[in-house]
Amino acid sequence: MKRMLLISISLVTIFFTSFFTAMAFSQQLIIGAVSSEPSEEIETFLPFSQYLAEHLESANIESSKVVIASSPSDMANLFSEAKVDIYIDSPLSAYSVVQNAGGKFLLRRWKKGTSEYNSTIFVRADSDIKTLSDLKGEVLAFERPHSASGYLLPKLDLMQLNYDLDEIKRINQHSSQEQISYIFSNDDENTFFWVQKGLVNAGAMSTAKFNEMNRDNSQNMRALHISFNIPRHVVVYRSDLDPELVDKIRLVLLEFDKSDLGKKVLKQFEKTTKFDEIPSQFTEMWPRLLPLLEAELVTQ
Repeated sequence: MKRMLLISISLVTIFFTSFFTAMAFSQQLIIGAVSSEPSEEIETFLPFSQYLAEHLESANIESSKVVIASSPSDMANLFSEAKVDIYIDSPLSAYSVVQNAGGKFLLRRWKKGTSEYNSTIFVRADSDIKTLSDLKGEVLAFERPHSASGYLLPKLDLMQLNYDLDEIKRINQHSSQEQISYIFSNDDENTFFWVQKGLVNAGAMSTAKFNEMNRDNSQNMRALHISFNIPRHVVVYRSDLDPELVDKIRLVLLEFDKSDLGKKVLKQFEKTTKFDEIPSQFTEMWPRLLPLLEAELVTQ
């Protein structure tokens, strides 16, 4: 009787030890994004995050959570404090996380069916501006400070070509004749309208957006310069994340588009087509962009 009691106690002990060990190792996957409209962004990310968590049960992931930061630098702080596990954004916007918070590139996201993108600097068709050099002493409109295609990419491209840019606060304000003055319009539609009405000399936005707004050259705009290409979006993970979990996240993302349900979830996720490996051309280019991005962050 005594022996049976000891066996029973041992079995109960083993059961509860196993139960609480499993509980201790169960995790919540936290996915981060940057947006000025957190409620809408959470709604966009939620089905995607739930699907991802459901397919990571073997890695002891029980649930997921979406965390929205107001800026890339805030996201870097969340990464540093281990409050976000993976972050999805433009690679230029993700700079702070990669460079300052130990983030690492994982995969590329085909957002809205697009694997990569670039930006276009444009002028009115009747403009005397024929080359980038002609922008010296003139005013260029960007979208907003954290916009990848409407600011960071075209500005980095100009900086790579050794042009000196200076921010102004009013349209009628100008820098020196050797500098390109720029001002933020806060919206692509504003940028297009300002150029159209001659309020500024040139504008910049994603090439896809420019082509959409200037369809069949109906608005009498002319592309002056097209930037280099970068991945549309990237997935970045915390460097101290469990390597086995990282491998499983990679596998689930790569297999996402292989099932009907996965395709449905991706379509809801801003018409994402799939996830794949980041092209080597970008990873080779990244070190050359770092000094320019660092200089840009210092001036903000």
